[in-house]
Amino acid sequence: MERAKAKKATCQKKSGRSDELIETNGVAGEFLFGLQFNLMPDLAFERTSKPDFILPDGRTVDVKTGGDDAEHLVVGENQIADLYFGVTGNYRTSWTYTLHGFATKEEVFIEKWITPTRGAYWLPLDWTHSLPSITTTKGYTL
Repeated sequence: MERAKAKKATCQKKSGRSDELIETNGVAGEFLFGLQFNLMPDLAFERTSKPDFILPDGRTVDVKTGGDDAEHLVVGENQIADLYFGVTGNYRTSWTYTLHGFATKEEVFIEKWITPTRGAYWLPLDWTHSLPSITTTKGYTL
């Protein structure tokens, strides 16, 4: 967080939550995803729209972490990846995080989910695919 402040980076937040909460929750969600699937996150701090992970078959993943009360996978219009993975949790309350599931870019970027006033797509977490259904072309099951 201090490096972000030094570089004058700000969150591209879609809610009224603090930058600290959003960034810390985001990092926690990414590490949880990486631990679950034995993948290493990109540890370089750069404010870009690059995905968080690359799967062994080459597909990209952007982990979207919301607060523990979040009900949607929120994806900004410029955050392009092959898969979007939903995580919820809050380090201020319990450090308990939940891995929900994923959606493909084709499932996220449709008019049905756009919220024009917020510049993002809001897909209900209930509509994401469960974890066992992520399989790569090389036979790895995530």
